[in-house]
Amino acid sequence: MSREHKRWATVRPSHSWVRLALLLFVLFLTNVCSLSQSEARDGDCESAEACFQRAASFADEQPDQVALLVERFRHVQEAYPGTLWARRAGFRIGWALLEREPDRAIDYLRGARKDFPVLEDYVLLKLGQALGRVGSFHESALAFEASLESSASSALRNDTSYEAGFAWFENGQCQPAIAYLEQATARDPDSPSAPRALSLLADCAGRLQEVNLAQHALGELWRRHPESPEAQAMERAAQSGQANARLWEPSSEDYYERGRTWYYSARFEAAIRDLQKFLAGQPHGPNYEQGFFRLGMAHVRLKQYPQAADVFRRLLENPSEYAGKAAVWLAKVYLRRDQGQRLLKFRDSVPPGLNVDDQARIQWLSGVWAEGERAIQQAARAYEEAYRTADRSKIKRDALWRLGWLHYQQGGWEDAVEAFDSLARTGPGRHWQNRAHYWKARALECMGRGDEAQTVYGQVAAEWPMTYYGQLSESRLRHPRPAGRQPREEPTNPVMNGPASSAFRINAHFQKATELSKLGLRQEALEELLVVKRQYRDQPQALYALARHMLELGDFEAPIVIAKRYFREPLERRRISLDSPLWRMAYPTGYMPQIRRHAASHVDPFLVAGIIREESLYNPKALSPVGAMGLMQLMPKTANRTARRLGLVPVDREDLLQGEMNVRLGVAYVGQLLRDYQGNLIRAVAAYNAGPTAVKRWIAKFGNRDPDEFVELISYRETRRYVKRVLTSYRIYQTLYSTTCSAIPLDRAC
Repeated sequence: MSREHKRWATVRPSHSWVRLALLLFVLFLTNVCSLSQSEARDGDCESAEACFQRAASFADEQPDQVALLVERFRHVQEAYPGTLWARRAGFRIGWALLEREPDRAIDYLRGARKDFPVLEDYVLLKLGQALGRVGSFHESALAFEASLESSASSALRNDTSYEAGFAWFENGQCQPAIAYLEQATARDPDSPSAPRALSLLADCAGRLQEVNLAQHALGELWRRHPESPEAQAMERAAQSGQANARLWEPSSEDYYERGRTWYYSARFEAAIRDLQKFLAGQPHGPNYEQGFFRLGMAHVRLKQYPQAADVFRRLLENPSEYAGKAAVWLAKVYLRRDQGQRLLKFRDSVPPGLNVDDQARIQWLSGVWAEGERAIQQAARAYEEAYRTADRSKIKRDALWRLGWLHYQQGGWEDAVEAFDSLARTGPGRHWQNRAHYWKARALECMGRGDEAQTVYGQVAAEWPMTYYGQLSESRLRHPRPAGRQPREEPTNPVMNGPASSAFRINAHFQKATELSKLGLRQEALEELLVVKRQYRDQPQALYALARHMLELGDFEAPIVIAKRYFREPLERRRISLDSPLWRMAYPTGYMPQIRRHAASHVDPFLVAGIIREESLYNPKALSPVGAMGLMQLMPKTANRTARRLGLVPVDREDLLQGEMNVRLGVAYVGQLLRDYQGNLIRAVAAYNAGPTAVKRWIAKFGNRDPDEFVELISYRETRRYVKRVLTSYRIYQTLYSTTCSAIPLDRAC
């Protein structure tokens, strides 16, 4: 057999297999297409509404599958022609086609304008965008102008003004472009569209020889949006010597403003660079003192304490309105660096002119240092002096608490009880009173006066059962109260007893939200409800009813805020049935499917829910002053370490502001901490906030103390409060949503 014949002999059998594989692949595609056809054209919908909702759900789950979701909405039109749901389907088709097939979207959107006059501003905005994408910039600009004229109070007004300016610019007409872009940047200077708008403003102003306007636009771009591509392009143009870029040069004051922008964006290194340039260029300007103080705080945020101390000391060399803040922060820096002798020397020679509260706070800090050095009498004298010196009740309470806690730790039970009694009498404030009563009861127990302690525990548990100290008190009762879902007393809040307000239902924004919700455009509906919330901010009954609508649409932050502002006391006192919707507003379970999907078996999903509530109020876009991001307020370094451990690619800012990814990484990090601390809830939660290094120090010093004492001994005020809030929320989530968790120690999860 020839070599050629052998080659074909070996190919022929495999070729038949290829044919068979191709046949199977074609059959597979046919089945898939049939399946998608049957899914899209499924005739077993109970109604037009059911078919539309099915299509809208698919659009939520698969927003990139434009062809399939269009087919599903077309099925609604074909199966139920002439119905309102068919018209809504047409609107959604136009909305879906906007990005990829704007020419087709235009006809659908023009039809929607006639069908949905209540949403004319939305339809015209989308129509203008579609026209712009096909190059009809003049028509596009006119559509945006019509949208602005249709509703003076439109929630889209700022976005539409930006779009109108962009359209006129693309149409080559700078005068109307300038008019709209100036309006937009003045009303909404922090919009994502602002950098482009400012860049185009400068361009148009340069063409029209409006030098002042061009300089203003370039300055705003440089100061307010330094991370934007437009600002970076401006920097490159300036470095290369381009003429337009040299229209404007930053002044010292501009460096101050940009330094503030960097600071509030948690870009502290960049803030330091710009603030130093400002201070070097304008040593005695109007913002000099504030800039100096902000520079010191940027160093504090980066834990660059020697540099921070230098800044605060320099600020104290001359009289300043920031002298008090600088003095207190200098004392804090000495304390954090364990420079007690410098702290004491500073306390005894504080600059003149400090108010009594700043002096008292420095006294208090010196007491904290002395207490850490076990100089008990010195610490007690410092706290007593702080109490006598202070004018504000908050500082007095701080001093009394530290004094009572100091006596408690030293076994001076009588003195502790006396201090805690004084603390409870210093004025209103349920947290301080409950804290004082609880630790008074603990001191009474240590004195052998158990019956008196039980009376105090019973009072706190009965009065404030849904608070940290109420929960602790309940756990120490010999005979805990029987659990139940009904309120322990009838509600006393007039908002809860009064009729539900429906005044907002005639509000134009609420009506828009209602229609947008029916269209399945949940985010847009929420934006309209936020406008209603602002308009009814002084009407709690309306806000209570409104919050329920917002919760249904997936906004968890606003209902939490409303519940905390208007219903905190009846919730904490449990004057409301556990079956009331108010509890779902205050303690939502948003993102629970994602939490359960990613949580390991040793991670209680309700613990994660409590962390999310206390970290971000369920706001996936939350940013903290120190750079923590998203639902679980992850620091980028922590997030990327966790991502590497999970085998994921590095994550950036945008990833961390996406709910699913943030929850995935946050849940994994919580699981890691629970393993590291053998399931100790207090230590894991504290490490989540303050980091393992700090917790290691606290364990070395206080690891043998009772769990409730360990929490009070956490030296970071923020972390101590955070642990209490998370533990409280966790127990409440368990009470509301779980039936499997019985009484457990404070430091253990269910």
